[in-house]
Amino acid sequence: MDQQRIMELALNELLRQRAELDQEIEAIVSELGGNRSTVRQAKSVAPPSGTRRGRKRTAAEKKAHSIRMKQIWAARKAKAAKK
Repeated sequence: MDQQRIMELALNELLRQRAELDQEIEAIVSELGGNRSTVRQAKSVAPPSGTRRGRKRTAAEKKAHSIRMKQIWAARKAKAAKK
């Protein structure tokens, strides 16, 4: 079989599974007494563990954040000590 035929077969199978899932969802929604628009849609699925979204902070950014947080907590402690 050529690659395109394999992809077509895989797509057809996925579409069949999707249709089955849609039927199951409709059955559950009808049991809940609503329609699909009234049921809150699920948020996006979390990425697999071990993956990270966005960029990582550099060492300089981490150090600057650490200094800022130490200043904030020192100010809170000083304010609490005055009371």
